Amino acid sequence: VVEKLLGDKDSEVRLEAALTIGKTNANHLGVVSILIESLKDKNPTTRRTAAEAIGVLRPSDEAVVGALQARAKDTDPAVRKAVAGALEKLKKK
Repeated sequence: VVEKLLGDKDSEVRLEAALTIGKTNANHLGVVSILIESLKDKNPTTRRTAAEAIGVLRPSDEAVVGALQARAKDTDPAVRKAVAGALEKLKKK
């Protein structure tokens, strides 16, 4: 049921679904793509949440690292901090 929410129109719903599924399968293709997509969201809170989730879930897909690096100079300081933290956690994997 939660997996159906990965295709929801609302980006917040998709992100929450990805976080829920990611707790049991961080490398689920849908989870990884939603997290990467959420890093590009117009809402800085969504971008920050996605970066924090990547740091917690630590998916092994290399595309995640590239997506985080692309947000390293985000206009929002909280997003930049979350991105830096996630990149640090991924290095320690």
